[in-house]
Amino acid sequence: MRIRSILLVAVGCIWLASVLYVMIGNSILRESRLGVIAKFLDGLPPAFSNALFILFWIVFLFGWSIPLVFGFRELLRSKASSKALRTNSR
Repeated sequence: MRIRSILLVAVGCIWLASVLYVMIGNSILRESRLGVIAKFLDGLPPAFSNALFILFWIVFLFGWSIPLVFGFRELLRSKASSKALRTNSR
């Protein structure tokens, strides 16, 4: 269980680092390997593609918080339970 929570924290940190890299680096994703997604969105009707574009940005910008929250929650819960076990055994 501890490996899973550490992995979640690592994934969240990598995700956050990629978001910061894109935002600070002023990258143009259309010129990267993710340009396939942009070309797909261009082929859709504007009302649908705009909503999908906004959804993708929300997930990209704030999605890193979910693995971090779940990972830290499990780590803190396991630390608290081990601390409670130590105090009960005394």
